[in-house]
Amino acid sequence: MKRKKNRIGIIVIVCVLVVSFVLGVTGAVTFAKDRVKVDDAAISDRLIGVYITTKDPKDEKIYAKLVNYPGENAEGKRYVFEGIDGWAFYHAEYKSERGLSYGESYVDDYIFAEHIGVGSNLELKGSIYLSADRDFDMLYFNPIFQTPNGEVYLSPAWGEYIGYNSSWTSSLKTSLNRDYTITEDGKKKTFNTSVDMDIYILDTPISTSIIQFDKDGNVLDKDEYKQDKLPSSISTAKGTEYIIVENYMKSKDGKESISRDMVQNDNNSLYAFICLDNGICTKKSIKVEWK
Repeated sequence: MKRKKNRIGIIVIVCVLVVSFVLGVTGAVTFAKDRVKVDDAAISDRLIGVYITTKDPKDEKIYAKLVNYPGENAEGKRYVFEGIDGWAFYHAEYKSERGLSYGESYVDDYIFAEHIGVGSNLELKGSIYLSADRDFDMLYFNPIFQTPNGEVYLSPAWGEYIGYNSSWTSSLKTSLNRDYTITEDGKKKTFNTSVDMDIYILDTPISTSIIQFDKDGNVLDKDEYKQDKLPSSISTAKGTEYIIVENYMKSKDGKESISRDMVQNDNNSLYAFICLDNGICTKKSIKVEWK
C-alpha cells in the first residue's frame, strides 16, 4: 500500500460504541557517564508508535530498515517495514551523519494525526476511517519500539474484530501505553508513551453536492460530483455567504443516507470522503476561493 507523510489533520466526530484495550509494560535503563547500560533489554525498548495491518504479521519481531527518502526529513531517511502492508504512525529518533540526534514524526496517508506531543513523554493520537463495504473484518495494532541503540521494530499484537456497523454512530478505540524508567546520577526518572487510535466505520460515499447560499438562504449555485470526479478547488458565486456540503452514502445493505456540513466564508477549504478499493476511506480537501 502506498505510504506518504501526512501532516496533521483534526477530526472531531461523536461516536456511540467505544471499545478499548490497553497494553502496559515497565522497563529500566541505567545511564553511565559515557555509556548506556541496559538492565533488561527485553523491556527497556521505548514504545514509539503503531503499525496497523489487516493480517497477523506472526513473526515475533520485525525490524524496520532505515532507507533513503530524499526530502522526507533533514537527513532524507525513514524507517520502513518492507514486505508488510499496513499504515504507520510513529515518532522515531535518528542520528545524522555528523552524529547529532533528532526526532521525526511519520504519519501514513490514511491515518489522520490529531495530536503529536513530543517531549519527556510521547503522545500520539490519530484516527482511521474504514468503509462498511470492505473485505476484511480484523485489524492488528502492532506496537512499534525503538531500542537504546536506535533499531526500530514492531511486535505483532492480537487482532481486533471491527465488525460492519456503519455510519457515524460506531467506532472502535484502541490504546497502547508503556512506561520506562532510567537511572541518571542515582535518581530514577519514569517516562511514558501513549498511542490512541479511533477507528470509524463509514457507509460508502457515492456522491457529494456543494450548494452555495447567499445571506438570505437563497441557493446561488449547486454542483454534484461523483467521488472520483471531486475537484481540487472551487470558486464561489458572487454574494455567497456560506456553503452546505451534502455527502450521499450507501450502507452495506443498500440503504442510502446523507450527511451535511456547513462551511462559512472565513474557511478556505471543505472536505469530502472517498473510500478506496482497499477498504480505507480518506478525506479529500477542496480549496474554496471566495468572491
